[in-house]
Formats: sequence, C-alpha cells, structure tokens
Amino acid sequence: MKKTTFKILFVMFFAATFAGLAQTLNQNAMWPNPAWSLTGTYNTDPAALEADPTVSSNFAFDDDDAGNGSDDDIAAESPIIDLTAAYTAGETWITISGNFVYNYNNDDILQFEYWDADAMTWNIIGTPFNADTAGAPLNNFCSGTTEMYTTDILNIAGFTVTQLAGFRYRIYFDDLVGGPGYEWGFCFDSPTITSVTPPSCPDPSALAVANITDSTADLSWLESGSATAWDVEIVTTGTPPTGTPTATGVTNPYTATGLMQDTEYDFYVRANCGVDGTSAFIGPFTFRTACTPIAAPYTENFETFTTSASAFVSENCWTGTGGSYFWESAPGTDTGSGGTGPSPTITTGNYFYTEASAGSAGNTTDLISPLVDLSGLTAPSLTFNYHMFGGNMGTLDVLVNGTTNVWSLSGEQQTSETAPWELAVVDLSAFTGQTISVTFRGTSAGTFEGDISIDNVSFDELPSCTAPNALTATNIDGFSADLGWTENGTATTWNIELVDITGGGTATGTPTATGITTNPYSATGLEPSNNYEFYVQADCGVDGTSTWVGPFAFSTTVACPEPTALTASNILTTSADLGWTAGGSETLWDVEIVDITGGGTATGTPTATGVANPYTATGLTDDNAYEFYVRADCGANGTSAWVGPFAFRTACTATLAPYTEDFETFTTGGSAFGTENCWTGTGGVYYWESAPGTDVGSGGTGPDPTITTGNYFYTEASAGSAGNTTDLISPLVDLTALTAPALTFNYHMFGGQIGTLDVLVNGTTNVWSLSGEQQTSATTPWELAVVDLSAFAGQTISVTFRATSAGTFEGDISIDNVSFTEFPACAAPNALSATNLTDTTADLGWTENGTATVWDIEIVDITGGGMATGTPTVTGVATNPYNATGLIQNNDYCFYVRSDCGGGTFSAWAGPFCFTTLETCPAPSALTATNIMETTADLGWTENGAATTWNIELVDVTAGGSATGTPTVSGVMTNPYNATGLVGDNNYQFYVQADCGVDGVSAWAGPFSFNTPYVAVPPDCTNGIFLDSGGASGNYSDNENITYTICPDMAGDAVTVEFTFFSTENNGATACYDGLTIHDGPDNTASTIDPAGGGTIWCFDRNDMPAIGTGDLQGMMITSSDPSGCLTFVFTSDGSVQRPGWEANVTCGPLSVESAEVRGFIHYVNTNTNSFVVNAQSNIESIVVYNLVGQTIAKVSPNADEGEAYLGSAKNGVYFARVTLENGRTSVVKFVK
Repeated sequence: MKKTTFKILFVMFFAATFAGLAQTLNQNAMWPNPAWSLTGTYNTDPAALEADPTVSSNFAFDDDDAGNGSDDDIAAESPIIDLTAAYTAGETWITISGNFVYNYNNDDILQFEYWDADAMTWNIIGTPFNADTAGAPLNNFCSGTTEMYTTDILNIAGFTVTQLAGFRYRIYFDDLVGGPGYEWGFCFDSPTITSVTPPSCPDPSALAVANITDSTADLSWLESGSATAWDVEIVTTGTPPTGTPTATGVTNPYTATGLMQDTEYDFYVRANCGVDGTSAFIGPFTFRTACTPIAAPYTENFETFTTSASAFVSENCWTGTGGSYFWESAPGTDTGSGGTGPSPTITTGNYFYTEASAGSAGNTTDLISPLVDLSGLTAPSLTFNYHMFGGNMGTLDVLVNGTTNVWSLSGEQQTSETAPWELAVVDLSAFTGQTISVTFRGTSAGTFEGDISIDNVSFDELPSCTAPNALTATNIDGFSADLGWTENGTATTWNIELVDITGGGTATGTPTATGITTNPYSATGLEPSNNYEFYVQADCGVDGTSTWVGPFAFSTTVACPEPTALTASNILTTSADLGWTAGGSETLWDVEIVDITGGGTATGTPTATGVANPYTATGLTDDNAYEFYVRADCGANGTSAWVGPFAFRTACTATLAPYTEDFETFTTGGSAFGTENCWTGTGGVYYWESAPGTDVGSGGTGPDPTITTGNYFYTEASAGSAGNTTDLISPLVDLTALTAPALTFNYHMFGGQIGTLDVLVNGTTNVWSLSGEQQTSATTPWELAVVDLSAFAGQTISVTFRATSAGTFEGDISIDNVSFTEFPACAAPNALSATNLTDTTADLGWTENGTATVWDIEIVDITGGGMATGTPTVTGVATNPYNATGLIQNNDYCFYVRSDCGGGTFSAWAGPFCFTTLETCPAPSALTATNIMETTADLGWTENGAATTWNIELVDVTAGGSATGTPTVSGVMTNPYNATGLVGDNNYQFYVQADCGVDGVSAWAGPFSFNTPYVAVPPDCTNGIFLDSGGASGNYSDNENITYTICPDMAGDAVTVEFTFFSTENNGATACYDGLTIHDGPDNTASTIDPAGGGTIWCFDRNDMPAIGTGDLQGMMITSSDPSGCLTFVFTSDGSVQRPGWEANVTCGPLSVESAEVRGFIHYVNTNTNSFVVNAQSNIESIVVYNLVGQTIAKVSPNADEGEAYLGSAKNGVYFARVTLENGRTSVVKFVK
C-alpha cells in the first residue's frame, strides 16, 4: 500500500536554562472538551475519524481508512486563550507540548498553527512534523507508542492587544495540498500550552556561510535579541568545540581568515549581551573551504581516489553533484551495468563513470575539476580518455567554469565493452592565462545501458600534431577491409600498423603502411577468418607525427561464406522449389536432400551439385517428410560449410471419393495439430487439437466423453483471444466419381464463448457457416451438417474447417466423421429443440435440410423407463414445430425426428433432444431472511408457479430443533412472511412449501439459515452471565475498546468470574492482537491480574494448532481481592481477524468480612505444616484453595469438623479458599500465606 519510513522525530527547541519559570500560562486542553471544535472537510466515518477531542480524550484521524480519492483536511481548534496575563508577566515565549503518534507518508501536512486576530489568518508555529514516531501503527493510531513533542517557540513580544486577547491554536492536518491524498494517520493526547519568560540573552539562530575561498569565509547568523557583539568558535570538523571563542566581540557577518584550503570546518556562535551575559553557543554549522588553484600542467588519473558504489561527492578538490543519476569513482575491476561501460580488460586503473541505472532520460550530473591556473601554458588544452558504449547512451559536455561549452559528444561511440577508450583533445587557447575549472556534464538518455566513462584528465600544451580517434573497420570480407578514423588536426597523411593477431603478431610501433593519403584506407591481402588489430598515426610534416591511436580490432570473414535463410515453396506431390540467400558473390551451390520418412539421414555428400538458386527438386514421394542442406561453391576459394536442415513435406496424392475420415488412426495429444494422414493444421495460440473420446477438454465447453464415439478434433481456445482463427485442412479429394457430391460431418458447439465455424472449398470459397452456441450442454448430442458440393462436381478439392474464436476457455468447437459422399436422397433434419414447455405439453422443433414437408417423431419418456425403438410415436407430422401433448409433469423426455421424402424414402433419425416437463406445483426457490431483529425476521422466497399460499417450517437449531416436514405455520398468504417470537442470539433454519390448491403442494425448499442478533446484557451478579460483544454464537468485532466493570450487589461481597470458554486472537505465545486486561478493582486504574505468558493482556487463540497465547482463561475463576469486591475487564481488538471471544459465569459471595460465628468456622495458616487449616462447628464437605487467577492450589474433602489443605510449593502471597459445610453454606475467605 504505502511505504513507511521510520526516522528520529524531534529536535529539542529550548536551551538548557531559561531566565524565569513563572509559567503564568500552563493550560492543558482537558479533552474531551466541548469548547474545542473540529473544522475542515473530512471523512466523518468512525473508521477515519478515530477520535474526536470534543467527545474523547484524543484527536486521531486515519487517512488510509478515509479511502483513496478522499480529500481530507481537518483541524482540532482550541477556544480563545487570552495571552494578556502572560504577556504582562513578561512571559512572551509560548510553546505547546504533549504526546502523539504519527505515521508520516511524505505528502501529508501535520502542524501546529495559531490564529492572528489582526490579520484573521492561521499561521504555522515552527515547522511541520515530518517523521514517524517509533513503531507507528497502520491503523488504530491511539494504540501506538506515544512520543513527546514540543513546538518551536512562538515569540509574542510583538503581539498587539487584539492578537493577545483573540489567541487560539490548532492542530492542522492535510492529506495532500491541492487534492486528495492517501496517507496514514495520527493520534494526539490532550496538549498543554505554556508561557515562559525569555532568557536575558537569547541564542542566535539561522547560521549560514557565504563567499567561501581557499582561506576565508563569511559567517553569519540571525540575532534573536538585541545583542550587537558576538563570540565565534571555529574548529575543524570532527574536533569537539571547547566552549572558548576563537574570536570575540565580532560583527555579523564575520569574515574568518587564515583557514586551510579544502578543509571542512564547524563554526559556533553565541550572543554577547553585555551586562546580561552571553547566550549558549549555537551550532555547529559545517562548511568546506575551496581548493587553492593547481598550476598547469596538471594530470589526474584518479588512482588516489576512493572507489565506491555510491555517488561521488568530494575528494582531492574534485566534486560531484550527486542525485539519482551520478558520477561514481570506480576501480579498473568494476564491471558496471551489463551492456554498457568499459570492460575491466581494457581499463588501466581507477576511472569515473555515470551510474545511469536509477536515473531517467534528461537527468544531468556534473563532475567538476579543481581550479587550474593555465598561466604557465602557451597553448593550453584539455585531454581525456572517454568510453561511451551502451544502448541508452546520452551526451557528454565539457564546460569551462560551468558555463562555456567547449566540447560535446552524444550517443554510442564504442561498439562493445572491450572496444578501446578514445582520446579527446580540447583546445583551451581562448582561456590562456586564466584560472578555470572544467565541468564534465553527463546527460542521461535512459537507464542501465548509458554509462559514460572518463579517465586520464590532463591540462597541458596543445599537441603540435594531434592524434586521430574514432577508428573503424568496414566492408570486411575474407581478404580485405576498409580502415577509417577521424582526423582531429590538419594532417592529410597517416601511417598505419596492421597486426594479424591470429597469426601471432603484436604491435611494434613501426608502420606496416606509411604516407597514406586516403581515409578510409583499403587493406588487402588479409587472411580469411583471422583476427586483426590496427593502429593509426597522423603525419603532420614539419610538426612531426602524433602518438599512435588504437588498437581497433576486427575479424575477416570466411573465404567462402555460408548461405542463409533456407526456404521451400511450390511444394507438390513429387517436387518442391528449394531456395536460400547467398552468403557472398557465389553463383553455384551443392544440395543434399534427405527423405526422412524413408529413413534417410544426412551424409555430407551432395545429391545435386552446381545448382542454381532456386533449385527445383524432382522425383520426390508424396506425403513424405524431407530435409535439405545447401553449401556455396566459391570456385578457387572452395566450398562453404553445409547449412541446414530445412524441413518440408510433399503434398498428398488426391484421395478418390467417396472418402470418410473418423480420425480413429490419428495421434492424440495436448498440443496443436500439425500434420498427419494428409490433414494439416495451422497451429498458433488458438489451434485444432486431435483428442480421444475420453478427453474432457476445458470446463463448460466441448462434448462430454459420454457422447463421443472415438477420436475427434476440437479447437483449443484457452490461450487464444477473440478474433483468432485456426484452420484444419483436409487432403485433396477427387470428386469425379460422385454424381451429386456432398460433405457431411458431425459438429458440437457448446460453451459461453463459442465463435464461428466456416467450411471453405480450396481455402477460399465459403460453402457453410455457423456461429454461436448450438448445444445446450456438454451431453447434448452431436449435430449433423450436410453441405451441397454439386458446384464442384468433377473437381479435385480440399476442404478447410476454419474456426474463429469469440473468447477463451468456453469456446471449443468440435468436429468428427467427415465424409465426401453422394448428397443424401433424403437429408436428415438437425438443430432439434423443445420450447414452450408446460407440465403436460412441449413444442418440438427442428431444421429441415432438404425439401421434406412431412416428418415422423418418436417421443421417449425417460423417467417412465422408456427407450428409443426407431418406431415413430407420431407419423405424417406436417407442422414444424409440433405440439406434443399428454405428457407427464416433471418427467424427463427425449425425442427423435426423421424426414419423410415420399415414395417410402425416409432420412436417418436425428436426435435425441432431451427436455423436462415443468412441475404442476413447483417448489419455491431463492429463500431469504431480512430485517432480522432479536425476536423477529422477514422470511422470503421466489414463487416459481402460480401459488398464492405457502406453508413454512421454522426450526430453532440453537434450542436443539430439527426439521420434521410438518409446517409450523400454514396458509401463509404474504411473501415475505414476518416471523415473530424468536429468541436473540439463536441460530434458525426455515423451509417453505407452495400450496397449489387442487394441484397439491410442492416439495419443501430449504433450509435457509440465519442468526438472530445478540443484544448485550450487562454482566452482573443478578443475571450471572458475562459474554463478549458477539454473544454466545457470534464473534466480537474489529477495533473494539470496551470496559466491563462487575461489582457485587451487596457490600462486603466479592465478584467471582468463572470462564467456560475463551478464544481471542494472539500474536504468538507472548503477545496479543485481541484480548482482556483484568483489573482487581472498580476501574482500569486498579492493579492488573496478569497472564503467565507476560504482559497484562490475556489471549488464547483456539484457531491455532496447537492453541497458544499469553494465558488461557477457560476453566479459570477470577475473584476480586479489592475492598470494593469489583473486577474490571478491558477488552481491545485490532482492525482485522475476529474470534468467538468468551463465555463466563458471574457469582458474588462474601469474603472474610463475616465473623467466624456467622460463617460457622475459623481458619488460619499453619506455617509449620505449610497448610491452610479450618476448624468448623459442623462437618466440612470441601476446602478449595485457589490463587488470584483462579488456578486451584489445593482441594480436600475432610468430612470432619477440622480440615487441612496442604499448600505445597505455592509462593507467598494472597489466596482464596472456598469452604463448604454440610449444611450447604459456602463462604469464600481471603488469606495471606
């Protein structure tokens, strides 16, 4: 959700001593205080406004619970506090203090403000709170650990009479200035406003330093009183101050002199108020002196710099600007980010690079040199090495004195991490005689692959013959390469040294070619497949030669390059055109063709030599898998390596119709169908798949295995998306033997995202199309499609089954039993349906696929045990749909239909199509219980027929009831029905039955369960019950803070609470999220009775396995030992997870305030026997000794007038004894061991 940063929160604002402590004003807000007010625009939901100081002892707001998009600003405002008396007493320093909890989220504002009654404005006191308190929670902020705060001093010495008399202050919160924020929150305890007399000599403030040189700096501060002289102490950073000024009686500002260059100092200042003494020293303020200019020539190779993986700041008089995009000092072994920067193999030691990983495009960062005095140079220049490799390379600028751009380079300059560094030479003659600094400014073009590197920076004389740079090698083949460079001076002649690395050569500094006047230079006579490096040197004539630049590495290609991009096209049954892209200038190639289906393997021996491109391979076998390889024939340069294989498959020979494919011999699998038995699939993310009859496919789509007859094809739609298409293509079929050709196939199209199935002849002519769901369930039978192909009589064709997806998962289109055959003399109907269903009738419909106008129907009563016979139950039907009558209510039926084409010709039967007749008296559905109160509830349902009267059975499950099938109320004529006489905190179930009059009653619908709410009963000795807020059957709620105080009905009695159940959420074995704090007394200030697991809160989570917590109250008795006889329980819960809570019995009984005569016995502790002893006037039935938390220490049944309970290892302390005499009288006494 939100990132929380924990910080140390406050700085103390007061000096160690004040001149006076009269405190005329020392006023606590005394929350809850109705004189305070809440103002602003804010969410008033209790989850957001956690505490209102007008009605509670805190001010708390939870902006997170207010919700994202809620624009909240809220302030707790004090009433008017007249400061006149404090002002008159000279107490003109005002502060506000108290305790608070705050979870800061960077965008929010939380601050104290005061009301200016003259300007009629609110003004901030000091600075806003800008850090978390330690361990601040994310919710229920008043539950966090508070920290103390004190505001900055508000000096009212200059206030007017109106400002004093009309003073108010407030705590102001805004989740985001100018709009809705989404922050955490805070909680304040009641604050206190205080006045004090200012010290006689106030401390200065706002220390600052300006005009820093290598030996001087101007120090300044803000005077808080009327002092005109000050004392200053200056020490080097890290040296503790002595309290003795290094300069006294100085002015403001004060120029410190005699400082050391490039040194960090701290300065402190105090006011000198004459007869009023001096203030405390204030500081330190840290600054660093500048460096003394370095005389040129000056070279920096960064070897003495500290390397680190963070932003460079300052060292050796160089400085960096930092930021998210920054310069970093790196060792030569640094690998930097991948795909950028120089490789360690080409570095010579430390260097600087821009770390681009965390920045963004457009960020800039500066690396600034020390001041350099150029007066010793005649023609000054700046030289440095740079490396700029990476896909996000930005720009490197060089600026003199941070403003004048003298050199710039953008984009990638090296081609790899191992490409050598380049040398930059910058003419600085325009700055001759000046003292300058140079800024290397990197501008980011992205992240990660954008590291700009520099090294070996030198201020020196401009070279008389400048070296070239930016070496290149282009147009590389096996025997030659064009070598190029950038000339940085005026040279027109160059020397080159070319080194054959593969041949074992090394650089010597002696040219292999001199006096070169062309750039680039064509190097010839090279060896194929060899690695080379070259160096170049400018020849400036009378000015001599430059230094050598390089190496630049390249590799020659092979003598005979390999072909690429193999293809196979125009694939027929016995031939195919094989093609490729030439690797060089060759015009002849060798080919090897391998018959994979025939068991062939590659041998490296051509099956055809000296062929052209493309090459037509002939004599192939139909429907066979082949691979081919090719190599170039480069004549005198030999042949290339073989390239391949490239796989293809020859076409199938046309199959003579009639031809039927039921896919039983196809390989089934869970992937896209490719090719088999001359059928092919186009694959893709949406594809045809060959499936066995046992395949269940995706849920909610496809045919059920119970209706398949073997293998079939379906479209796997799970990974595709709407609009995807996939083809299943038949082999070529020769129709010449058919008089009236037709295509028939079965299809199944069930699912909520069924798309479209098209049938295309030869992949182009659409002859059949069907869209959307056609079956109503996975078990609905397959349909038969009959497609007229008479337009293609005498032709050889293929058929494409093209599916178009309408979504995913529930979009499987299935086909089976594809047949190319004669068009049926009497085509069967399809698309059977049953509509307008009643309890005794149904309209049966179908689609006629021929010209028939009469049909036969067979209707089968499945519920009645019927099955299909093939004999019509009705013939000569001339209407479509047909109204079937005389059916039985709530029965399952299936029907079949066939066309009667006359002359005794009938189609095949189509079907079955199954349906269920309606019930005569249908049961209600959708039961509900609403408006549930302690003793009433509205019971509702949906009527599915025409009933207007109903019967209800209502069962009290909590009371042990169960359903009997007998109504508890009959003839109900209202829906919903108001049930009364219920019991609070009970679980109920109800059933409902429609009464249809002469048509009888429906089946019972239900049960529907509901709980009546628990209405809390205050625990006391009269009702004897102590339950959590959820009652006996519910859970307690989130964010509870409830106090229960139980006192005896009669003075002198003590409360005993015996827990019969206890389960609250723990936080391990030693802490609680939810739990009870038990106080031995009448309120929550009384001493606590603590659990064994530590702390003061009892919890034991029975949802854990095993159950653990700080202490288990279940089975324990807690008895008050307080004179009041009361126990106080405080329950708190956090903002999540609820548990059942507790159930307990409450009893009250007398303690030892009774006289021995009234009790009928006396008692004492025998320290010799370590026993509790009772002497009674009658037989003692039992003595039970237990501790403060109800744990039994000893139990005896004397059945005599004297009894003794051994106390064992019980520690010294307070205990209780429950003594029961034979007359049934029981007394609880307290004693001390």
